[in-house]
Amino acid sequence: MDPLVRETLENKGFRIGRRLGRGGFGEVYEAFSSEGVPCALKVSLDVLDEASSVVRKELENLAVVKQISTHPHLVTLIDYWVINNYLVTRWELSTEGSLLKYLQERAAQGQVGIPLDQLLRYMRDAAVAIDFLNREKGIYHRDIKPANLLLFHGRVKVSDLGFAKIAGASSVSNTLVGTIGYMPPEAHSRGILSKSVDLYGLAASYVKLRCGREPFGENISEVYERQKTGRVELSGLTFAEAQLVCAALAPNPEDRPQEGALTWVDQLCECLNVGSYRAVKGRASVRSRSQAEAATGPGGMLLRGHPSAVTCCSFSGSGRHLLSGHEDGNVVMWEVDPPRIVRSFLEHSDAIRCCSMSSDDRLALTAATDQTVILWEATVGQILRKWQPFPQEIVCCDFEPSSRRLVAGGSRGMMAICDFLTGETIARWSAGKEAIVACAFLPDGKGLLTLQRTGELAQWDLRTQLAGRSVRLTEEALTAGSFSRNLRRIVAIVADQRIKVWEISSKEVIWDIDCGKLMPLEVAISWDGGSVLVVFTDDSANIWDIDKKREVWRLAPIGIAAISCAFSPTGRSVAVGYQDGRLQVCPL
Repeated sequence: MDPLVRETLENKGFRIGRRLGRGGFGEVYEAFSSEGVPCALKVSLDVLDEASSVVRKELENLAVVKQISTHPHLVTLIDYWVINNYLVTRWELSTEGSLLKYLQERAAQGQVGIPLDQLLRYMRDAAVAIDFLNREKGIYHRDIKPANLLLFHGRVKVSDLGFAKIAGASSVSNTLVGTIGYMPPEAHSRGILSKSVDLYGLAASYVKLRCGREPFGENISEVYERQKTGRVELSGLTFAEAQLVCAALAPNPEDRPQEGALTWVDQLCECLNVGSYRAVKGRASVRSRSQAEAATGPGGMLLRGHPSAVTCCSFSGSGRHLLSGHEDGNVVMWEVDPPRIVRSFLEHSDAIRCCSMSSDDRLALTAATDQTVILWEATVGQILRKWQPFPQEIVCCDFEPSSRRLVAGGSRGMMAICDFLTGETIARWSAGKEAIVACAFLPDGKGLLTLQRTGELAQWDLRTQLAGRSVRLTEEALTAGSFSRNLRRIVAIVADQRIKVWEISSKEVIWDIDCGKLMPLEVAISWDGGSVLVVFTDDSANIWDIDKKREVWRLAPIGIAAISCAFSPTGRSVAVGYQDGRLQVCPL
């Protein structure tokens, strides 16, 4: 950095830190304002001729860039100056670096490319920014590449808007900004700026980030020739994927897609059978199979059998079947492998709150906000018992192990037990005034555990309906919770947006999970009590290993709200239910 430039910036109150990188037009430094706010300072390598009309025009354009860079997928230009004839721009600082850096980190670990589910989300973020610039503002970035796609808390923003244009304004590279292999052939051979210039860069970036190699090879002379003939490195791409990539990287700009970058990314999602990363009415995003839709996506198998939100889901005891309860009162029973609908249960008149299957896969239990619990013969879809235990919404229910009783918990603290052979309600009592978050029979069938929204854990003697033992696990209200099937542990979401895990035997908190800025929506615990599955309001899902106290799995958002989740009996797969009626079954 020029000494006078550094001195001037320090006089403005900036503390200049390490150099983050150097490109063809400038150097980037980490810096902190006088208030301690981190930022990135970019300083041009060459001096500018302020008398030049081209430079004056580009400096005027920076005012426009400053206004539009408040877009959520553009890196924000905070300020800019010309100091000692060097251009200095101040930008928001990336929290995680560029996609190129992420790709390099994975390569150092022996991994090829960025995982597809993440990459498609990153591509969509970049495409939103590109379409905003190109189609709404008439601005072309001209240097879309992995190094200019920066990560901010797991989402991508496009960087270097305007900087390359201006920094090269006093040289012959003013027209020819861009990077070989990512800039289309008409730009570097004829100096022509086509409307597909940024889509071209995005498609080239996709190949690099997907496959871990340059889209047209490494040798510069070879790259030029391959670009002019459209010979893209396609190994590692599916046939349908390769077709879309080749179209976007066509040598002739008129042969490239004209519908915009976001449409191109959506088409990528569809050809890969992962669905669009935005909801599109009237268009299926997964393939048809029998009565249902099923397709393999990056996280696992996407299933759709009923177009209503999946409010709850549960695997059978064998793991061969999966129940999905829906907001409109329908329940769908799936065979997991191969995926198909076995049957639908149509009797409830309102949203399903909980569902489960017996250990032998023969019986299904469903409960809804219509205040009814229904026991089904799952193999034929026949109603065995329809039970209305109390005048409250049913929020949880369970089978007694190897016996003939059912338990239901209500939204205002009522509990009831039914003999499902006779249909008789054999016990009914109030456990408190707040909702029952979870309930479960003890293995011997003589007792029952309940967890209330107040955080109170109680063990009930079913002969007297008296709480033999009761303890307040937390002073914070609970929004969701679950017992492990072996009754080893409890997991719950507490009101301050944290996840807590307790040992049932000691009643001690063994892990308090800080979710950061993510807001947990639903939680499940594996049958053996070893893992926790959480879905968040940003549509993602995470699994934590309780004993190792670390995250072990993450499902990236698919652009549709995730609202329910479940573990399989073995813990080797999970199900996540979505607002649009889809289920995603993911092997671990």
